[in-house]
Amino acid sequence: MPACLGSVTVNTANVTAFWDVIRSLHVHLPELNDDGGAGYYFITPSANATSTSSLILTLIFANQSDQAKMDALHAPMVAEMVKIVGNSSVAYTSLVMPQTKYYFEATLPDEADTGGVFIAIGSRLISRDFLTTPEGPARLTEVLKTIAADGRGGSMTGHVVAGGQVARNVDIDSAVNPAWRRTLTHVVFGQGWDANTTWAEQKAIKERITNKHMPLLRALEPDMGAYLNEADGNEADFQASFWGDKYGKLYKIKKKWDPRGLFITRRGVGSEEWDADGLCRVR
Repeated sequence: MPACLGSVTVNTANVTAFWDVIRSLHVHLPELNDDGGAGYYFITPSANATSTSSLILTLIFANQSDQAKMDALHAPMVAEMVKIVGNSSVAYTSLVMPQTKYYFEATLPDEADTGGVFIAIGSRLISRDFLTTPEGPARLTEVLKTIAADGRGGSMTGHVVAGGQVARNVDIDSAVNPAWRRTLTHVVFGQGWDANTTWAEQKAIKERITNKHMPLLRALEPDMGAYLNEADGNEADFQASFWGDKYGKLYKIKKKWDPRGLFITRRGVGSEEWDADGLCRVR
């Protein structure tokens, strides 16, 4: 299957302009997704007044081979970003691949994974409807900016993995959270620490994400949710957040096939019957 790839990189030390670029990204993202774009974007705010903020957006358009069309799709967004930060701060590239696998062969590292990291994360599904409202992109950008300023560093990742067939499969009856059918981007943020970080400091990071940052994102669209595999470990109302109105049916299935609760996991189906450590029943 052939594919087109479009990539935009922005680097700037102008913090105000950088967040205007992020707003522009979310203004144009629905159109790019409607035309088949799927992929990722990485938002890395500057850690201090003298460092550079960066945005990397990479979208793959499967089963497409018209590079001129690819360039035309990205042109309005690239032109707007250039207007915001200047031509020297924005780089755009595109290419056509005979098969999608060539992209992954060229970009994935050959060496083995070096191991895990210490990090706490939060995430939220953002709908296409929200981003196509006049105020939506600016509101999301303001929340991300607030989280970045308060989060003591750390990058944010946007997963453009919905829309398209995911949205068209709305009538399929499955365990998938119905919010996914309306989602355009899945935004994940986090804050890490090292081996010398005290338990109290780690706890403060997690509590800040749960009690301060996640409510800001949740308030944008209270009826959306989060992706359970990349979510806050203390997600509030996790039943609705992870499964929406599917939870009741899933709970009944769980009780039928695992009545004693042998298989439990944190913030999983039926876990509300156990304490936070999964050791003792609470009901």
